Formats: sequence, structure tokens, C-alpha cells
Amino acid sequence: MFRNAILATTALVLTTVTASADWQYTKWGMTTEEVITASGNKASKPKKPNTIKDGHIVNLLSAPYETERFKFKADFWFGKKSRQLEMVKLDLIDLDQCPSLIGELKSIYGTGELKKLSFGDSYKWRDNESKNNIYLMDVPNGFCNLDYQPIVKPGSKGL
Repeated sequence: MFRNAILATTALVLTTVTASADWQYTKWGMTTEEVITASGNKASKPKKPNTIKDGHIVNLLSAPYETERFKFKADFWFGKKSRQLEMVKLDLIDLDQCPSLIGELKSIYGTGELKKLSFGDSYKWRDNESKNNIYLMDVPNGFCNLDYQPIVKPGSKGL
């Protein structure tokens, strides 16, 4: 009985935050229309789209997202030229929950790589099973967000 309770709890925890080969209801490479459909029409154009990484990817859609413990605003980032999904960014709504979110991610993915920065902490996990890199940035009294990105296979060219 106790063993079953532990297994059920573990399964619940794993389904609350993990990405499952891509990210939740999306697949890497989807178009904006496909993400809108996959989200059940919850994803929509943000009021102020952003551009990062020297203009290589743009935030074209946003949607609310929540697990049993955490509420987020999900931003969907697309290649500027390809217009295909390349990253999902989750902004934690309740910043006081960031330590709990970090603890839950550590329980799922391990300790990860921690970088102490002057303005906060940065974590990185590699989920080989789901083929995602997961980045968390915690800036106290500023923001706490997660980035899910596909693990990119190295190309044949380069150093």
C-alpha cells in the first residue's frame, strides 16, 4: 500500500513539470497555427512580442499554463526565418514559489548545473529521455522562469 502511494506520488510529480519529448502539447518545429490548435486555442499573440538572441527567434504566442502546484505564463518562441517552434519559456506567476519549483526540478532531473551570478542563480538540466535542455533563471524579487529547448545534434561543420 505504502509502495503504491509512493509510486503514485512520483508519477504525479513527474507529470506536473516535465516535458515529454518536445514540450507538453507542442512539438518542436510546429508553426504558430499548429501551436494554437494544440493548445486548444488558449495560445494567442502577446501584446508585446519580444525578440532575443540577436533577432534569431521571436515570441509570437503566449498562453496560460499550470500544473497542480505552479502557475505560469507560457511564451512560445519561433525561428525568425523558419517560423517554427524553437523554445518554450515559462514565467512563474508567484515568485515566492521559485525555491519550491527548483526543488521539484532537482527531484526530477537531479542537481543540474548551477551558476551563481551577481543578480541570481542559473540552473541547467539535460533531459536525454525527452530530448530537452531545461534552463531556470532565478532573480530574487525579479523573475523566475524556465526555458525548454530541444537538444540540438551537432552539425557536421564547425570546430
